[in-house]
Amino acid sequence: MLDGFRIISVQPRNKKKFSLEKVQEMIGGYVEIVYLNGDDILLCDEEGRLKSLPTNSMATEKAKAMGFKGDVLVGDVLFLKDNEF
Repeated sequence: MLDGFRIISVQPRNKKKFSLEKVQEMIGGYVEIVYLNGDDILLCDEEGRLKSLPTNSMATEKAKAMGFKGDVLVGDVLFLKDNEF
C-alpha cells in the first residue's frame, strides 16, 4: 500500500460493463472520465479536489505512463478500457 491506497482488480458483475451507480460507489462520488492512450480510460471523483481527497501518487504515476496530461489524481481511481464503461 502506498499513500494509503491499494491496487485491486475488479470486474463488472455482468462481465461486460460497469454501471454508473457501481462506479460512483467505488470512487465515492460523481464520475469524471479521463481519456488516456488508445482505448484506456480512468474514472475518478469529479469533486475530489473540492473534497480535499488525498493525492494518489500511485494512480498518477500509472496514468502519466498511459498518456495523462494533468497534474495529480486524488482519491480512488479506476482504470478501464473504454468499452467497459
